[in-house]
Amino acid sequence: PPGVNGGGGIILATSATAPAGGVPVQPVPTTATSTPTPTPRPLLSDRKSFLSQFHPKPLLISIIRLTTLTASTIFATYVTDQIEYETSNEKLVTSGVLTPDQCDLRNKEWEDIQWRIRWGEFKTKAMVGWFKYQVTVLIMRTYEKLAEGRVSTETLDRLTMDTMKAGIRACDSYGVGAGSSGGSSGGSGGSSSSGAKEAVRSEMVSTCLWANVIGFAADATVQLAILSYGYYVYYQGRRARIGTDLEVETLLGEDEEVVEEEAEEEEVEGVEVTVQGEVMDDKDAAIGDDAVVPPSDADDADAGDKICIPTEGWGTNDSGTKKDKDSTTDNNNDEEGAMALSYLIKTVRIIVSRSVGLVAASYGGAYGTVLWPGWGTLLGTSVADSIVSSVLD
Repeated sequence: PPGVNGGGGIILATSATAPAGGVPVQPVPTTATSTPTPTPRPLLSDRKSFLSQFHPKPLLISIIRLTTLTASTIFATYVTDQIEYETSNEKLVTSGVLTPDQCDLRNKEWEDIQWRIRWGEFKTKAMVGWFKYQVTVLIMRTYEKLAEGRVSTETLDRLTMDTMKAGIRACDSYGVGAGSSGGSSGGSGGSSSSGAKEAVRSEMVSTCLWANVIGFAADATVQLAILSYGYYVYYQGRRARIGTDLEVETLLGEDEEVVEEEAEEEEVEGVEVTVQGEVMDDKDAAIGDDAVVPPSDADDADAGDKICIPTEGWGTNDSGTKKDKDSTTDNNNDEEGAMALSYLIKTVRIIVSRSVGLVAASYGGAYGTVLWPGWGTLLGTSVADSIVSSVLD
């Protein structure tokens, strides 16, 4: 017939697909509507249980991750300090203070000593880092529990979303990432791929921003708790030291006063003493170093052997003692004020660092998602946060 293998006709079937009777088989047309649509993700499907970090797999991953992070941090710090130390020694060689041999010897000694010291702290730092991580995760789960009854289900889902899984889902929905055909096409396909990557970045910035809010808030809480505890211990120790010093000074002062009084009583033996106009025996009064004769009494013809000792005012020991105590109190108040200001500055610095780190980590996770969906999201988030922490902390 004209419709089968005819000139200009549409080929409906080949000889291999045609049945024995010669009647062609009409193929089933394929349209875009036949592509299966992805099932929507249930809300709160990424949310972790309260103690999920202690399950075998997450626990092992956290140990490996934090051990690697601690080791890399120690090594990076060692290399940075080594470069700075060798640079300073080279300046001394240039200025003629050191010879090249002395410079090499100093560098070698520094390397040997610092290598042992820093890697000797590896075990302690790794354990402290792992413990801090576990505490931070527990605080995160606590914040999630507190937010459960105070925000909508949709908002709680955004706060508890797994950014790694979210990055993979976003790239799959837009056809972006390794293995997708959009990235290899040219012309209009290249522009559509760029538009898809931009859409993924925009979506992941918002996703990472929401999903990391609780994590960064928990991290800031832990840092503020450590800072507050450190200042509390320092303040209590300082108060204890001040109290001990005051007790020692008081005891020493009392001993000196007793010795001085005994010596002065012997010196003024037989001299009548007038205290505020009353005549007293020398046994009933003692004259101190600060007991002076006012000019009006010194010129008085009737003064004779009598000495007037004011019991209070400008010429007494009590005034000097009071001034010393007031001066000590003022110094203590100044030091406490400086300590409170230092604590406030460090508190604000932590809050600013975590806030800027949250924004930077969101953009880092978004760009990492486009480069490597999933693991790139985590890597971009960590790198951006580390850069901000190194600059602001």
